[in-house]
Amino acid sequence: NKCLADSGGRTVFVSGLTFNNVSRRTWFEFPFKAIIHDQDGSLTGSAGGWVTPYRVHNDVEACTRDDDKYDGLVCTNAATLRRITLAGGAPSYAWTELEMKLIRLSDDYFNPPAESNGNVAGNRMLDARSDYLDDPKHYTNMGFQQGQRPSKGWAVPIVTGQNYKIH
Repeated sequence: NKCLADSGGRTVFVSGLTFNNVSRRTWFEFPFKAIIHDQDGSLTGSAGGWVTPYRVHNDVEACTRDDDKYDGLVCTNAATLRRITLAGGAPSYAWTELEMKLIRLSDDYFNPPAESNGNVAGNRMLDARSDYLDDPKHYTNMGFQQGQRPSKGWAVPIVTGQNYKIH
């Protein structure tokens, strides 16, 4: 039997933690997808808080990037994180080794700023959306995971309640 590695993004629940003379409370390693749910606030200071490695698509108001203390994002209980997986694409050879690109579509994407007269010009809105989608800094690139659970697919932590485009 061949042992398969997990694709990551699993949720670990913690409570009752204490820290003595440490500056960094969490540290993430490959595949940089773990989700930690702080049930009582002993890790994050917020009961129901979350910690996960930084990915630009999870950069939302309820989460703050803190690489020094948490090696990623720390989120209040106003956010909920979950793991999503995509696997089993057909035909399978068409998906092998493809990189998944994930972008969070911000409120500005759906509601661009109005012009001074209160109107949003149609072409300006389309241009703003194209500029946003064309800018690589808004994307998270997730590598294909051959032979991991899920086999031949991708796994990624996301903040729920957001709009995402995956391709």
